[in-house]
Amino acid sequence: MVHRDDAERLGGALTCATTSNRTAAVEVRVRMPDRSWSRVLITITSLTDRSALGAAATSSRVAVLEAHLLRIADEVEAAGLMRTNVPVLDVTRLAELSMLTAKQWDILERLLRGERVPSIARSVFLAPSTVRNHLSAIYKTLGVHSQAELIEKIRVAMDPNP
Repeated sequence: MVHRDDAERLGGALTCATTSNRTAAVEVRVRMPDRSWSRVLITITSLTDRSALGAAATSSRVAVLEAHLLRIADEVEAAGLMRTNVPVLDVTRLAELSMLTAKQWDILERLLRGERVPSIARSVFLAPSTVRNHLSAIYKTLGVHSQAELIEKIRVAMDPNP
């Protein structure tokens, strides 16, 4: 049984996976036999065509790794070793995020940490114009026209208390 507060997010992940033919991952609380709640990561892959089966195993490993890395980041931040100030980007809250490429994700996360285009370009070994091209693609995917609009849209979507 899934915790009632997590049911909507699980439904969103199911919708995201089935409508976009992509894999979605969501962390939810489930009831254990001893009646306690335990957090689990659920990976959902649409199997509309059988070619997705091979990709599902890889996608599942990636989703598990991402969950582990998020937990590590939470622990590091909780220990006071580092403040990330980056919202956790939950694709169930903003489905368009699932359309981003790995490079676009990297650039978006760096932008959300406060890095500017020249710094991002140096970090990822790209020309500043290439970083701007990736940002333009991100803007188009998320339906915004500027960095300010992008950051606001993500802030609103990731707000735990809408």
